[in-house]
Amino acid sequence: MEEERIFLKKMYEKHKKESTKSKSLFFLYSMFLLLILTSFVLLIWYKKINFKILITIEVLIFIASFVLFWLLMRKLSLIRFVESYPKNEFLSHRFLNDFYILSFKRIPKELKSHNSIYKDNLKILQKMNLNAHDYVIQGSLALSINWKRFWRKTNDIDFITLKANPSELIKEKENFNLIFKDLAIEKYEYKETGQILDIAKNQVIPEDYIYSLKGYNIANIYWILVSKICELYRLAEQRVDVDKKIKNLFLDIAFIEANFVATLRKINKKKMINATKDYLISNMLLQYLREHNKFIKFNEKNLLFLTEWFERNFSELYTINAVISDVLNVLSFWILNDKSLITLNEICNEILEEKTHPNEIPVSKIISVKNEQIDKFIAIFRDTNKLKDKRLFALEELNKRFNQS
Repeated sequence: MEEERIFLKKMYEKHKKESTKSKSLFFLYSMFLLLILTSFVLLIWYKKINFKILITIEVLIFIASFVLFWLLMRKLSLIRFVESYPKNEFLSHRFLNDFYILSFKRIPKELKSHNSIYKDNLKILQKMNLNAHDYVIQGSLALSINWKRFWRKTNDIDFITLKANPSELIKEKENFNLIFKDLAIEKYEYKETGQILDIAKNQVIPEDYIYSLKGYNIANIYWILVSKICELYRLAEQRVDVDKKIKNLFLDIAFIEANFVATLRKINKKKMINATKDYLISNMLLQYLREHNKFIKFNEKNLLFLTEWFERNFSELYTINAVISDVLNVLSFWILNDKSLITLNEICNEILEEKTHPNEIPVSKIISVKNEQIDKFIAIFRDTNKLKDKRLFALEELNKRFNQS
């Protein structure tokens, strides 16, 4: 990644000097394109020219318009690269990559890392030859697959199992070592690369957050974003040996934001809040069988810890500090000011603290938060007929497994 950052900085300094010229040319190309298109419309409207001549002119106008549009897009990608670099290196990476493509130039090796990391991750996943139909990939690998690019290699591959026996995920058991197992989670090491398969047995994910690609079930971008935010707050609560993980989470969030911007999308507040609520319930069900609870606590104290950590560690290191700070503050503002979400967060933590038997989980108390999405989520658990291909865990199925433990 360091080579890439040096290259981006070098290209930024080079093109920054030409920024005014690029903007002027962009404006000039826009005016020419507008003039040509206006002429084209007028020609069609009046039709006072010989038909053959009209066709010839129209073809020439089309070619000129195409060339001008190409020049516009090329200049726009360069302008966006220069303007985005001080805010988000990941975003500037995408725009510079677009500039090389539009210029019909070979993409420098320093810019190929994001695509090659995604391809490497996918190759390793395919090489593992997993029986992945009844599992959902979440975490950083899912993020990589969502955007078909990523900024770092993933050491862990996180799965949510949709079946009772997670060991069915692995076909060729001789290629894996079981390194950890409890009632909620199983961890395997892939011998060839040392990567860890982390299988959550009692976590659940609603079908709204799942899509299929290349034979795999993938968690969508909102589920992944929410998991990153929740993990930040969990680490803020833990506060021991958290620096490396927090750093990667901040960078992952900046990467997500960059791809939202590059694809002309915005993070939807309603989807974000609903996904957070669903993830909290999912995490509660996962943690219920764990020996040590990992609490997610949304409060001002943990936000202050994350903000101070960020200011200490990112102020001079990355040109993404502005965007991460904005995203953290905006998302935290949404979360901390949503009363129903905070209530649900407190309820989930109370259940974990009390370790209430699953048969006695106060579902009515959760529903009393009176959020339509939570009602729907609980209904999915309680009615197996509403499950996608009857693969997702229902609350009754979870209770049976809890009772057997």
